[in-house]
Amino acid sequence: MVASAIKNRLRASRPYGEALEKLERHAHVGLTGAAGSLRSLVSAALSADRGCPLLYIATGDEEAAWIREDLAIFLGEPQGVMLFPEGRSLLRLSAGSSAVLNRKRAEALQALLRGEVRAIVASARSVAEKLPLPHRLLHQVLELRVGQTVDFPALQQQLVEMGFLREDLVERPGEFSVRGGIIDVFSPHAEFPVRLEFFGDQLESIRQFRPEDQRSMRRLEKAVVFPPAAAEPSSTPDRAATLLDYLPEGTLVVVEDPALVREEVRKAWEKSLDAPLTGPVVAYEDPERVFETLDLFPTVHLYSLYPEVGPVVDLGARRQDALGGNFKALSDLLDRLRSSCPEPLILLACENPSHRDRMLTILEEQEIGLAAVHVVELPVQQGFLCPPAGLFVLTTHEFYGREKRRIPSAASPGVPALRRLYSLNKGDFVVHADYGIGRFEGLQKIQVAGAERECVVLSYEGGDRVYVPLERMDRIEKYSSREGVQPKLSRLGSVEWERLKGRAKKRVKEIARELIRINAERKLRAGHAFSPDGLWQHELEASFPFEETPDQARAIEEVKRDMESPQPMDRLVCGDAGYGKTEVALRAAFKAAMDGKQVAILVPTTVLAEQHYETFRARLQPFPVRVEVLSRFKSARQQKDILRGLAEGTVDIVIGTHRLLSDDVRFKDLGLLIIDEEQHFGVRQKEKLKKLRVTVDVLSMSATPIPRTLHMALVGARDLSVITTPPRDRMPIHTEVVPFNKEIIRRAILREVDRGGQVFFVHNRVRSIQAMAAMLRRLVPEVDFGVAHGQMPEAELERVMRDFLDRRFHCLVSTVIIESGLDMPNVNTLIVNRADRFGLAQLYQLRGRVGRSNVKAYAYLLTPPIETLTKEAIERLRAIAELTELGAGFQVAMRDLEIRGAGNLLGPEQSGFIDALGFELYCRIIDQAVRELRAELGQEPVLPPASEIETRVEIDADAFIPEEYVPMADERVDFYRRLVRATDVREVEEIREELEDRFGRLPPPARDLLAYVAVKILGSRLGLSKIEIRRNQLVGWYDSDVQARGPEELLGRLRRVVQQDEYKVEIVGTETVGFRVWLKNGQPSTEEAVEFLSRIAAS
Repeated sequence: MVASAIKNRLRASRPYGEALEKLERHAHVGLTGAAGSLRSLVSAALSADRGCPLLYIATGDEEAAWIREDLAIFLGEPQGVMLFPEGRSLLRLSAGSSAVLNRKRAEALQALLRGEVRAIVASARSVAEKLPLPHRLLHQVLELRVGQTVDFPALQQQLVEMGFLREDLVERPGEFSVRGGIIDVFSPHAEFPVRLEFFGDQLESIRQFRPEDQRSMRRLEKAVVFPPAAAEPSSTPDRAATLLDYLPEGTLVVVEDPALVREEVRKAWEKSLDAPLTGPVVAYEDPERVFETLDLFPTVHLYSLYPEVGPVVDLGARRQDALGGNFKALSDLLDRLRSSCPEPLILLACENPSHRDRMLTILEEQEIGLAAVHVVELPVQQGFLCPPAGLFVLTTHEFYGREKRRIPSAASPGVPALRRLYSLNKGDFVVHADYGIGRFEGLQKIQVAGAERECVVLSYEGGDRVYVPLERMDRIEKYSSREGVQPKLSRLGSVEWERLKGRAKKRVKEIARELIRINAERKLRAGHAFSPDGLWQHELEASFPFEETPDQARAIEEVKRDMESPQPMDRLVCGDAGYGKTEVALRAAFKAAMDGKQVAILVPTTVLAEQHYETFRARLQPFPVRVEVLSRFKSARQQKDILRGLAEGTVDIVIGTHRLLSDDVRFKDLGLLIIDEEQHFGVRQKEKLKKLRVTVDVLSMSATPIPRTLHMALVGARDLSVITTPPRDRMPIHTEVVPFNKEIIRRAILREVDRGGQVFFVHNRVRSIQAMAAMLRRLVPEVDFGVAHGQMPEAELERVMRDFLDRRFHCLVSTVIIESGLDMPNVNTLIVNRADRFGLAQLYQLRGRVGRSNVKAYAYLLTPPIETLTKEAIERLRAIAELTELGAGFQVAMRDLEIRGAGNLLGPEQSGFIDALGFELYCRIIDQAVRELRAELGQEPVLPPASEIETRVEIDADAFIPEEYVPMADERVDFYRRLVRATDVREVEEIREELEDRFGRLPPPARDLLAYVAVKILGSRLGLSKIEIRRNQLVGWYDSDVQARGPEELLGRLRRVVQQDEYKVEIVGTETVGFRVWLKNGQPSTEEAVEFLSRIAAS
């Protein structure tokens, strides 16, 4: 609706009508005065009015992505507006990110071949890239429909010839797998893979499925399979077309800044250099042929500066004024625009509904009239003022003087990380709750009462083995602890395992009891109840340049709720670096200051104090709030002035290190204490903090994440807010693992410095760090270097770090002291020497130091020659290369960080228990200990076990998942564990549906296994201690407790079902009562037994 109104207003203007008329007459026209997002608007309107597709050629990839977002809004067809990214961008990115861009390219080519494109946006370079000839590519595209007859073996061979890789599981674009009569295939142009289910050679069904859990999502009538390599950049000589050869006849081509586009195409043709430093190049077409082909299409040239020869129309627009968040200036501007022309259309464009609601609230509170301005949700890139059309679009992000952040595409689904993290492979360490730490030796079939079963085999110290049957598989977990920890195998028959569990539980109970006591005492004390949010709080929050993530918004609300309650707050906010904790703290500090209370922010380092000070000062500058920093960088006189201000109440917010805990620091009215990374402070400081906690609200922050299991176990013992959602605007970091090479190092440093950025060079050996710095100075003499490591005097280290923060030199050569805390958005290249010596978690944190702005970031991980590396190092580096948020490497890194977080929260001595017991069992012990403790304190009842009666089931049928049905042992173990943990027949049915969805029709042993589990669940519910199923008979024996209470009610239910369905039944036993039923054999006896027992349970 809004986009249509804007387009109609533009169409009614004289310059637009003139431009359309010249385009019709001359087949090309030049436009000036197309400011901001008017470029996209006029392109969309001209394309729509001519009734033709649109190609928009931007100067670069970043500009193209912006234009694509604007065009999707103005054309009203988000699915029909496609981006064709540059091939060189794919070569720079990690696997997950490049897969997304490759999908966009394949999606665009596929839609062009089928004539389904409304608009396509490309950069100058991507338009000039060589691509396969359209008719050849069309011949390779495979289209499949439900009901179609396909040669099943030939289809597998065809997928191989198209370039697909055969895998056990389909998880990435370009892969396919075969299981029985099912083929899974992930086409590079598709967002999700498809599952093709055949009966013989007939295609019975096509279903999209999710790679992360392999479950079907929706049924399709047809599937298109695109060759994986078609859209990938290449320099092979068989490519003789460009994107222009794929365009339908009559396509309108809009060229942004034609001179710059021509220059980019020529540069690409002449150099082809801007690819990875060690990778392949992209082939480009001769510029003359590109421009000749362009001339065949109707063309619009958008000029920023000087128009070239030809018909030119001035649209008369200019960019919106920068108002720096000044509402008085906004009110004056609105008055001027209202009087500038009759019936102006003035829009205040907000990025999302929450920003719109905030802006409406603020405008009403500021008493700015809304009669002539429309506050709308319109997330365009840039505002513009176009008097000839009476059209004025003001964006809120430009009003506040901030850049709009484009939300990058999500990384490719990639490896389903959690499944990989918890999957069992032969030789993996496993924790059995009863027997301790063993080694997984695989699955083995055994005979039980003449029928086949499958069990897990575990080996222990001394070669002893344990065979774990289905009923006990819920007792085992894959061992996980801190990265690099090698557990000790337990000895069977030893009491040491039980002692260890007992010690851990006792210590955890002591910690939990102390946490609960402190929490209870705090809730009894009276504190200050802060006022609800006011106008200035709304203004501050509206100036936040990003949309809050759900976790962040929840944390902010939880903190505000605590502050507004009469009890003192003591909340811990956990979240990775850059996940938005500082904004939570800033809003809390401002809320306290608005109530006349003082705020102290305690941080571990002076440099971090300075950084927080700059952040707070910049955000709070429009408000009457005095922010100061108390650090060694202040002179004695300045420190004295700040201390006087704190005592007199003229300083509202003070930021500092443990200096804030000195005896000479006195506050007039301290209301909020914010502690950043409390675990970094010493014992004496922590004791002082304990005393402060008694009287004021306390907000603690930690960059080390807390695992969800621990969070849930400690509910009620500690107020926790956990931020686990990464920011939506985080740009992917291009990561390369390369052998140590001086030329690569030199070019990487120079590229960053040439674009005005800075570099981290990590060399984690203090003894040789100065020699490395000297080598770098000789290698790149035009660059200034500094050195930092943890053994330097504290004052000198702070000086170096501050100089680097102030951009006094270009490259910091340091140890891993940079891995946490500091926020340096100008540092966007990281080089790590001897990356093979680092763990995944450390590399993940190091890499998080770059890529914290909207500038493309690079990480180079240097290693010795690959032939000298251990197998473990190579595996780790392979994972690092795919260290995306959805990758297995990320999950491994996060697990290590979570374990550190558990140590920070519960005390460093807990790390020993985690290593000895494994993290999953440790969390279970915490959960159990806290529940028992709450029961002791009368806070909650002791929960009864899920099922009070253990039913033993005996059937005379093989019950297991055949290897030929589910080939991967770790998948079979996963299904067994889920089955044994099922507490309801519906859960068993869900597992049946998943098995049939992923692997096809159930074979008899798998069918009988699911029936066996369902019978066990139903037997427990009916009070049966034992059930036997032999041929066509079912015998059930009642539990002794049920008999003692009298089984008459259960026997009555049995008789009702028997009478309704005419089953033959007899009551058996004297001391132990039971029944025998003759099943009708209308289906396999185990499945009929499930149906029969379900009828009794429901009656």
